[in-house]
Amino acid sequence: PAGGYALVTGTDPAAFRDQFDIPPEVAVYGPYDGRLDNAGEAVGLYKPGEVEAGTGEWSYVLVDGLEYDDRSPWAQLPDGHGPSLERIAPNLFADDPANWYASEGAGSPGAANTGGFTAAAAADVTSGLMPLTVQFESSPTGAASYQWDFDDGQTSPDPQATHAFQQYGVYDVVLTVADGPRQVTQTLPVTVGAVAGDANGDGKVSIADLGAVADNYGRLDASWRDGDFNADGKVGVADLGAVADHYGYDATGGSAAAGAGAAGSALTAGAALTAPVDAAGEPQPTDSTSSTEASAPSSWTSALGSEAPAGQALLLVDGPYVNVLESIHLEPPLER
Repeated sequence: PAGGYALVTGTDPAAFRDQFDIPPEVAVYGPYDGRLDNAGEAVGLYKPGEVEAGTGEWSYVLVDGLEYDDRSPWAQLPDGHGPSLERIAPNLFADDPANWYASEGAGSPGAANTGGFTAAAAADVTSGLMPLTVQFESSPTGAASYQWDFDDGQTSPDPQATHAFQQYGVYDVVLTVADGPRQVTQTLPVTVGAVAGDANGDGKVSIADLGAVADNYGRLDASWRDGDFNADGKVGVADLGAVADHYGYDATGGSAAAGAGAAGSALTAGAALTAPVDAAGEPQPTDSTSSTEASAPSSWTSALGSEAPAGQALLLVDGPYVNVLESIHLEPPLER
């Protein structure tokens, strides 16, 4: 009937109807002993015309038709990858690639079209410490084009891509899959954390991070990048302790502790401390650090027992004071 459905199958119509639960009002014709080529074919829908004079045979009038292909601008997913080729608007011209897209899944014989394929993005890990290497996979497979946007200025056109995130933050990784006239996207958040003490986000806790804490010591509107690792809004003794706790930590495989200070006062890195990041991309501390807040004693002394020079920063680690790695003048200066 007009506006209805009809199916042509290469198998027994009754068996096909039972297998796919085809409604009784949908006509199923077959078995069709031909086949449609995945690489392209001409398909036409004809209605009876007039009986031809002299032959007595019916003529047929083309009602609608198309010649599909498996190359752009036609959708490529139906080329043996599982999806069917679905018509978008029945009232628009059939022989127009823009009026066809790949189905979601294997199609919907005898029922309304699926609405087109959707994209799905997956990853082997979606959180971890920087630098974080992630393997991404996309579906469906066989589309005309893929594009990964890793939200850090880097992209990849590969369906399966591997990417290393070098800085901490929350990254909204966007997958765009295009096939024929349809383009769909999927977003996958990836959270990259840092170690308490790594102010500059280079995957190491080193003298550069100590310098950041020293430069901002006493600041009251501080962020992680300024050296506020415990999120109390200021850079203080506890933040110096975080640097001491994890000094020498190096996720890049190098040596962050190179150039330590006086003999006998080198700092020992503690266990790695994962710091989750918030929606703004700022790492958030945990309560795992062993550093403690403490009032500055009347006389700063080092682990070696000698009095430290005026203006030199001292690090607090589990109570005892130790020599700083190099002389850093703090602003504002510590009260003595």
